[in-house]
Amino acid sequence: MGGVRTANTAIIAAVKGMIRHDIDLQQVYADFGPMLVEAYGPGLQALETYRAPATEASEQPAAKRPLRRAGRKTA
Repeated sequence: MGGVRTANTAIIAAVKGMIRHDIDLQQVYADFGPMLVEAYGPGLQALETYRAPATEASEQPAAKRPLRRAGRKTA
């Protein structure tokens, strides 16, 4: 297995952003997983409707209900 090395600041910033985004989504899923599955289905497939051609996207059912905004947890 190899690695990649670069000094290109744009690539470094993009990779750091993707890693942070992934970690953030893991935390959101840990906190709200059951609600997300209920709203978007197994594997959160309904989130991918933006990738479908316009005719297919309009035929796909919308999420069952919008997610409610949760307040911040307090310790």
